[in-house]
Amino acid sequence: MRALIGGTGPDWTLEEIDPPEQLGALRVQVMAAGPNRADLYALEGSYTANSQAEGRYTAGMEVAGVVETGSLLAGNLPAGTRFMGIAVGAFADRAICDPRLVVPIPEPLSFT
Repeated sequence: MRALIGGTGPDWTLEEIDPPEQLGALRVQVMAAGPNRADLYALEGSYTANSQAEGRYTAGMEVAGVVETGSLLAGNLPAGTRFMGIAVGAFADRAICDPRLVVPIPEPLSFT
């Protein structure tokens, strides 16, 4: 999958990486992601909140999309559920979300 990989400072690159996995988390298909203040700090090189590896991370925290793989911790968010919330690595084709930090969105709302 494609992901925007950041490090220290503004040198971010679009790379092909394996889809993320985390026990208990939702894996989601990202339909929209917005820049968060933490992402702007990361561009300055002063913040790496969602580090997945020393110095490198998939950027993005605010996300809307579709649940791809549900979690036993979130029976109200089965696969196929449209949602919005906070993610780890939202600037990618897929991301992981703590089920406590997402909410379903009504069908009439679009992702844009």
